[in-house]
Amino acid sequence: MTKLIRCRGALSEIANHFSATPSGALRWTPTIWPGEDVLVATNAPGSPQIKLARWWLPASCFISAEPADRRSNLFARDLVPGAGRLLDADSFVRCLIIVEDVAYPTRDRDAVTRTWVGAWDEPYLAWAGVCAPSASKLHCAGLLVPATGLVAQAAANMPYFLPRASWASWLAGDPGQAMPAHFEEQAYYLEPSDEDWSSGRTLDELREKGRDGGLAL
Repeated sequence: MTKLIRCRGALSEIANHFSATPSGALRWTPTIWPGEDVLVATNAPGSPQIKLARWWLPASCFISAEPADRRSNLFARDLVPGAGRLLDADSFVRCLIIVEDVAYPTRDRDAVTRTWVGAWDEPYLAWAGVCAPSASKLHCAGLLVPATGLVAQAAANMPYFLPRASWASWLAGDPGQAMPAHFEEQAYYLEPSDEDWSSGRTLDELREKGRDGGLAL
């Protein structure tokens, strides 16, 4: 499951990339875990609008009890009314979750580090997702597909990233329509790092902290 997103950059730069209008002065963290706020693009008159959404769906969206860490990712079958985990698949609004890249855990000796996955030619990626409108807070979840190419070395599934030509059709469609085209497998890169999975600190920083009396690896 995809549980860590990275999204750095200025809102103006992101809005320009997606030819979208921000809904306000939006604030988010560079690295995002389920339950935290992500940037999403949704359909709006004239051009898409960028908003903040909580990255997981409320428990009330599901047929049966779902653990919190499972509510941030869906599969295509979940969008078919009566076939997936969603209580009312037709009630959701399509969105694009805006990310720079995503990370998967990799065991490195005695540590677990982050391996980043992104696309070579895309500074920001559009992850096909759905939003659950709410009076208090917009919520969202992203769709997963089987991992391909290099990504399969890091995870069994990966986000359903859409190329620019598929953005409009995804946003305009209802959950029951056919899935649009996605990137070819050679478009993706796999970037191992020495960042600790949980904290994001480098392994050298953690070792130094351990020598100074902090927590060791």
